[in-house]
Amino acid sequence: MNQPFMGLNSRSLMFSGLIAGVAMGILSEIPVVNCLNCLLLAWVWGGGIAAVFLYRQYENKPPLSVTQGLVLGAAAGVVGAVVGGIASLLFGGLTAAFSQSLNNLVGDNSNALTSFFFASGFSIFRIIGNIFLYGIVGAVGGLIATGLIWKTPMAPIPTQTPPPPGPVS
Repeated sequence: MNQPFMGLNSRSLMFSGLIAGVAMGILSEIPVVNCLNCLLLAWVWGGGIAAVFLYRQYENKPPLSVTQGLVLGAAAGVVGAVVGGIASLLFGGLTAAFSQSLNNLVGDNSNALTSFFFASGFSIFRIIGNIFLYGIVGAVGGLIATGLIWKTPMAPIPTQTPPPPGPVS
């Protein structure tokens, strides 16, 4: 179970991807909070960054490579897409019920619950599309985390000093 994958501890990879992905998926679907995703999928980028951060907290090792950051971010993105799809069904049902009760108060006869059931059938296609989209954007978030935020410090460039002058004869 704890076999390394691309130099990553698979247990830490799983935990960091799951935690960051669940947070990403839920925050991406909560009404009002999900508006931050309008800013170029900010929760998804943040989930990829959080996955790298969590992995670094679990593993006290040298900084990660860019490829490892891509893997961590993509794993969080895939988990986030699935969790987000499930959360959208939950929050979609709540929104449809709320909309239906408002329509009843106002006297509108349109049926919001029918549109919810139509949208939930469409949700499986949305989950499949989001697996690719969130995986890619999460990978970019992991890339940003490993390449810019927690990058490997560069070793100083050795300077060569000229040898001291020999004795003058």
